[in-house]
Amino acid sequence: MVREIGGRLLDDEQELIRCGKHGGPDRRSDPHIGAMINRLTRQKTDVTLENSVGLYFAGLSMTGWAGPNGSDLSGIWRYVRSTEEKPVRAVLEVPSRPGFVVGGITINGRPITFGAQVADLISMKLTGVATRFGRTTVRPMTGCRGS
Repeated sequence: MVREIGGRLLDDEQELIRCGKHGGPDRRSDPHIGAMINRLTRQKTDVTLENSVGLYFAGLSMTGWAGPNGSDLSGIWRYVRSTEEKPVRAVLEVPSRPGFVVGGITINGRPITFGAQVADLISMKLTGVATRFGRTTVRPMTGCRGS
């Protein structure tokens, strides 16, 4: 929804999520997803989410990763439940070789000790579909939810 308060279109991630109450404002994903979809609606489009609606893996950045003793890291990240375009589950799994453990892998010189180090490098996606650019007849909302 396009939101207009006092003649001004809202476009900031935090003001949009607090006004629309469409997710958790303290999360990283919810405000960003809402703002990206809202960017489409501000172009006077009709917008929906692509079927099947869900968050999908977009990828894992392995820039700066190094294996123990220069080991090849290809194949340690794989999707285990997915379609090619919409992966929903992945695993990071080291080869079953003596001495090869996740903690032996470094990211930018730091050994992996917590899953969050990997999670920070995962990209997710949600796909919005827009149509009728510049032709929507939907008027902006002039208030916030619950107000």
